Amino acid sequence: SEKLNVGSRIQAAPPSSLLPFTFILPSSENVRYCHKPMENTAIAQATGGQWDVVYSKDLCYYSTAFDRDYFYQSHQDLVREDVPAGWLESKMTTTLPNLGFEYAGLISKTLTTLHKRPELLVNKSITNLMTSELFKSLTSALSAMPSENKLPKLKKRQLGVKKVIEFLQTHACDLPDIQTLCRVANLSERTLQYGFMETLGITPIHYLRVVRLNGAKRALQFADPKQTKVVDIATNWGFVELGRFAKEYRQLFCELPSHTLNHF
Repeated sequence: SEKLNVGSRIQAAPPSSLLPFTFILPSSENVRYCHKPMENTAIAQATGGQWDVVYSKDLCYYSTAFDRDYFYQSHQDLVREDVPAGWLESKMTTTLPNLGFEYAGLISKTLTTLHKRPELLVNKSITNLMTSELFKSLTSALSAMPSENKLPKLKKRQLGVKKVIEFLQTHACDLPDIQTLCRVANLSERTLQYGFMETLGITPIHYLRVVRLNGAKRALQFADPKQTKVVDIATNWGFVELGRFAKEYRQLFCELPSHTLNHF
């Protein structure tokens, strides 16, 4: 049987008005950005459509999100050229390590300063200066070692995994079996298994169980403990072995289901 030691997966589609850039620190473990292993000297650009990041244990990063119009105009003012097309695609850009850490360090310094002196946020001149410094540090890192680290097109099995993940966002409580998931993915069981292991490091059934445990936790958080029992919510999410449910719940969330129900 599989253990429930899992990492996390974050998926997002930033508003078109924003351009997010992230430097992920080497202390992060097993990071994959849009299905591609993350390099220690790379900046992740979430600048074109949907993206996702998968990691185990900790994800340590520094990130900025610039207004698109500000970014365009500032780049034009700085170098008298249009923003390179490669900066507007979701991909990884390799940079010199010192420039990447410089960018991360400047973000950390800015946040520390604002935490100590929040009144600075109302001073437009100072916030403009801070934003300008962050912009220059980022563009220096992006320009240092331009490389074609375009994210690869998803393979058929990866597209299948994506379809299953989206399907389970609304159908996990229906307890779909592996045959149903294979139909959703349009893949054989073996290929779907391989795709999930390649993308998330766990099997589709393992992933489904984690999704169900998260669904049970959300239900417990919003339930009235005077009118609801843990067994009712567990059963609704397909957990009939209550002892195993409590054990796996505690393993995943570091608390018992009853504590979640009575705490919120």
